[in-house]
Amino acid sequence: RNLGAIGFSQLQRQRAAREVARAAMLVEVGRDPPFALNLARAPPQMPAACQQALAAPEGALADLDGPLLMRVQHLLGILGAYELRRKGLPVEQLGWAVIRPHFGVFAPTRREYLDLLAEAIAKRRSEGGRCSLAADIGAGTGVLAAILLHCGVDRVIASDVCWRAAACATENLASLGLADRAVVEESALFPPALGLGSADVLVCNPPWLPVPRHAAFDSAVYDGPASEMLRGFL
Repeated sequence: RNLGAIGFSQLQRQRAAREVARAAMLVEVGRDPPFALNLARAPPQMPAACQQALAAPEGALADLDGPLLMRVQHLLGILGAYELRRKGLPVEQLGWAVIRPHFGVFAPTRREYLDLLAEAIAKRRSEGGRCSLAADIGAGTGVLAAILLHCGVDRVIASDVCWRAAACATENLASLGLADRAVVEESALFPPALGLGSADVLVCNPPWLPVPRHAAFDSAVYDGPASEMLRGFL
């Protein structure tokens, strides 16, 4: 009986220790800008990083009451995304101009498909193909739209269903001085601005894994078991 009591007490202590450890991994973040952190020795850029990651369209956080509790691992991801956006990614196909991915937007870290697009447009133009208007479906950072314009396409209409991506593409195209030749819309698949007309060039870099999405940000890579975006594009 005594051993049983000791064993139960040990179990309680272990459970309490696990709860304390779990709680220690959570950090309180202010719900509204400037998203102050209740974390000693937090990096000085952490509030700005949270501002970029957590700022949302008006009303998006209206149903939340009180501060946010976030895991340290998630905050480190937010900080990494902030630094990537600050430094930017130089893109060879844009003359090493910089693309700045926003938090939650797929970053163009692999360059093979960028080369493929630049080569395809160069070939089309050399063969006398029309390059007046292109549509970029699922624009992401706007890197493909920027390459299209850099390679000689006159005008691009881009779309993305994610508001973060639409904002990111808009900002990048503006910073590259291409805003007057591009339109970015927040819409699924073919942008309404395309209207009933046809584009000379149609570009899409869809999610490539036909597996279920577990979070909103997975949509850049996971297209669901039925490959919804790819089938919709085709």
